[in-house]
Amino acid sequence: GFPTSHVQASKVEFLYTDSVSTVNALQSAGVKVDTHWEPKALHAWQLVPDLLPDAKRSMNAVADFFKA
Repeated sequence: GFPTSHVQASKVEFLYTDSVSTVNALQSAGVKVDTHWEPKALHAWQLVPDLLPDAKRSMNAVADFFKA
C-alpha cells in the first residue's frame, strides 16, 4: 500500500476540492494522511517561506511530517 502521506492545500484555491478528494480516497484505501489546510493562501504559496507567514507555517508542517 501507500506510505503515510502529507497533503497541503489552501481553502480558497481552485485545487482545494481535488485535494480533499485525494485525501478521502487515500483514507478509504487505508492510508494514513497528514493534512495541512491554509485558510487564505494563494496557489503555490509554499515557494516563498521567507515572505509569507502562511508559507513558513506550511513548510514547517512539511518538516514536522518528515521528522515524525
